Amino acid sequence: METSFKNKITVGFLWNVVNVVIDKSANFVLKLVLAKLLFPEQFGLIGMATVFSGLVTTINELGIATALIQKKEEELTETHLNTAFWTSVGFGIFLFLLMSIVAGPLIAMFYKEPVLQQIIPFLSLSLLVRPMIVVHMVKLNRTLNFKRLTMIGNFSTIVAGVVSIVMAYNGHGIWSLVMNALINGILVIPFYWLTSSWRPAFEWNKQAFDEIFGFGIYSLGTNVITYLFNNIDYLLVGKMLGPAALGAYTFSFMLTDTFRAQLMNMVNKVMYPVYSLKQNNLPVIKQYYLKIVLLNMLIVYPIMLVFIIYGEEIVLTLFNNKWKDAVIPLKILSFSVLLHMVVNSNTSLIRALGHAKLELKLQLYKSVIIFIPSIALGIYFYGIIGAAIGVAFNKFMAIIIAQYNLRKLVNLHFSELLQRIGPVLLVSAVCLAVGFGLKKMTDVHFIFSVVLVLTIYASGTLFFYKNEFMPLIKDLISKPKKTKVLKVT
Repeated sequence: METSFKNKITVGFLWNVVNVVIDKSANFVLKLVLAKLLFPEQFGLIGMATVFSGLVTTINELGIATALIQKKEEELTETHLNTAFWTSVGFGIFLFLLMSIVAGPLIAMFYKEPVLQQIIPFLSLSLLVRPMIVVHMVKLNRTLNFKRLTMIGNFSTIVAGVVSIVMAYNGHGIWSLVMNALINGILVIPFYWLTSSWRPAFEWNKQAFDEIFGFGIYSLGTNVITYLFNNIDYLLVGKMLGPAALGAYTFSFMLTDTFRAQLMNMVNKVMYPVYSLKQNNLPVIKQYYLKIVLLNMLIVYPIMLVFIIYGEEIVLTLFNNKWKDAVIPLKILSFSVLLHMVVNSNTSLIRALGHAKLELKLQLYKSVIIFIPSIALGIYFYGIIGAAIGVAFNKFMAIIIAQYNLRKLVNLHFSELLQRIGPVLLVSAVCLAVGFGLKKMTDVHFIFSVVLVLTIYASGTLFFYKNEFMPLIKDLISKPKKTKVLKVT
């Protein structure tokens, strides 16, 4: 049974890797094309709108999905699922009307950009979409059926991207970006309903709501604080520096921290239900966490190293000179991602252990005491470069805070973490030295240098972690044994 469970984790992780690769590749190609067809100001306007629409979307979830996944199998009933569904639908309708009628005009006044009043109602349609699929997504997550989740997400991403490119090419400007978000959300509804046999009954129970919301309220608070934590820089850059600066900043973030966030989101979708199911076995959870930190670093580090060394060449070659203001923030944000990956997925672990209230407090303290002041000061003195420096500083502080709490909760000492990830840090340092050395001492084309740096990284990490890679490779290429399937509902 344990072997079957581990197989489910491995398969789930691999499908999420597939999801990230396809989804981010499609999004990268989409942004590449749109960056050539559109202007930083148009990206900036969308950034202004999504700061608020994204926040309300986070509120709209009410922490329901997290609460349903965390709930033990024997405690979860159809009444909980039906109550969750209708609560989500009703609240979604309320928030959509609030955003369209009240918030849209106020946001346009805040930024002094009238076009936002037209954009926000369309972006807010996602508030009606998410409630329709929340339970179906929970069912797939609880059974670790990430293959279906991946297929649905990738299909909608590709279709929405094609539509956006066609619209941008035909001169629809900012509306090509709006339609990308809209289509990507709506298209998934029929696929989730066809994939899952679950259908809502007309049932709502106050006790079930209290049980779900009792846990979910802390998760909701954490998600809201986390969202503000991750987007306050967009809000301040847009307000203080305008849409063009926000467009350049958004672009650099898209290539760096957004990739990191998407990867962690996919991995957390696998590991959160896993941590929840194993929440009474702390030594096992600790080992899972160390493996996930290592795997995420191995995937993300080479990309960020390339951006740090060759960010200017990549931006000016692929996206042309109108995005030159994004170069320095791109390099700084890439370094901030390297810092973040040292303690990636720690909040998912804390939440799965049932410490949702602690997670909320941590995010609140980090936001109010550290993040917001450093971002505001950075923007005030150094513009979008200062914003990027503020982000990097906060990632460093997050390492200290996360490690302190991990030691208390799962007895994870920093020396254990460093022993696990030390070789990655060493190989990365060698790659930086070689990359910058080639830039300074030779006239070799940067593409050749990128290939050399990636080759060094791959060879070095394989050397240090060959004992971990080889069993995984053997498992993937060998014929799977028939094992009893672990039922998780």
